[in-house]
Amino acid sequence: MGFWKENDVEPKRLFRFKIQLDSADGASTSGGAMWWGKSVKIPTFTSSPVEHQYLDNTYKFPGKVKWQDITLTMVDPSNPDAVSQVMNLLEQSGFRVKDNGQFDTISKIKSTDEAISSLVITVIDADGNDIERWTVKHPMIVDADLSTFNYDSDDLREISMTIAYDWAECDILAGNRGATARSYIQ
Repeated sequence: MGFWKENDVEPKRLFRFKIQLDSADGASTSGGAMWWGKSVKIPTFTSSPVEHQYLDNTYKFPGKVKWQDITLTMVDPSNPDAVSQVMNLLEQSGFRVKDNGQFDTISKIKSTDEAISSLVITVIDADGNDIERWTVKHPMIVDADLSTFNYDSDDLREISMTIAYDWAECDILAGNRGATARSYIQ
């Protein structure tokens, strides 16, 4: 029997999520949910099997797990200014404009310790309760698209960022929904 015939079962909905992206200085989202976050890709991974030939048979063994980059899209409100926050994250990662006399470079330690201190994606239910939490480990911005202006459009300005990371942890949170609390930690 399908879930649509059950009165006490509700599927997870794509629009019920929260994004928390904090910078090390606390300026990114002021420590709360990013209300201007429009969409985010949940962490995904691939594993390429390794083949071994023995006589005239081929056997496959599990390979290394590779976590795929996350794409985060947000609307650019005037307050807080999302473009300013993205540029601050880039600067905190170590990037400096070279003709101002400062010579510095982007590094992993600056990107993961001084720029983005945490990225958490939380799935919520119809009552606003957290039911699934993804914590991205060592996130760093690898691409930012600050939008294209167009006189033919009334759309809101959107900013997209691609975020690379080392791994992600998933917490299934207990509640009145038939799930047992469980953490999937590397």
